[in-house]
Amino acid sequence: MEDSEAKDEAPKGIGANRKLVEKKIQSGDVNKKFAAMGITNPTKRNLAVEAVSQIRHERKQKELEELTTIDELTGLENSRGFKQRLERLVAKSTRSGTPLWVIFMDLDDFKPFNTYYGQEGGDQALKLMRKLPSRSEEPLARLGGDEFVQALNGNIKNSYIKDVINRHRTDIKKLSREEFANKETLPTVDKKSAPKEVNLTFGAAELEPGETAEDLIKKADTAAKYAKTQGKDVGYIARKDPNGNYIFEEIPREEVKTAPQIP
Repeated sequence: MEDSEAKDEAPKGIGANRKLVEKKIQSGDVNKKFAAMGITNPTKRNLAVEAVSQIRHERKQKELEELTTIDELTGLENSRGFKQRLERLVAKSTRSGTPLWVIFMDLDDFKPFNTYYGQEGGDQALKLMRKLPSRSEEPLARLGGDEFVQALNGNIKNSYIKDVINRHRTDIKKLSREEFANKETLPTVDKKSAPKEVNLTFGAAELEPGETAEDLIKKADTAAKYAKTQGKDVGYIARKDPNGNYIFEEIPREEVKTAPQIP
């Protein structure tokens, strides 16, 4: 009866693992190891079995999480999925010589959405990112927190990258104003100070000869970090001079209402 109750209380998946461990114990596979560790008392051995079962369960959960490439909150590709895809795009770009760009996007003043609307408000602001239009081969991904990223490849030029960024800038403002126009704030805050518009800061970079996926990500991230020092709702492109020093080019704000077209 006690064994049955213990199994019922065990976390899901542990019961099956316990059976596997017990089977090994009966065959002597694990018994020798327990004996070598001085675990001969039946009660202590049972506790050891539970510990081994728990470890096996946790390892299995970790493996499943590592295989997941979709962000649970937004439904966008997550950091793992994006980096795997970017590796393939870099290899393709290196072989074909076609341009490959990465755009980093960081929500400005994200914290107030949580402060004034609660966690639900913050989640809603993040979910708006999945509504930004993009070509099917250029999906957005969430790196984590309020950081998002997009890879763009093909016969594209600076003008296309700037149009994409300005389209995102225009659309996120419109979407957020609609989303938060009449949203109730928490009762403990001043409603008049509640944020109604989401703004983004952008950093962009192009893959250059000899660079890896990690190099490209770092360069775009550096552009976004530099943009943050220049204000909010801004964007910069990062390049490196022959000496390896960063050069930053500001992306002028323009309202773009139609989908950017590849030249």
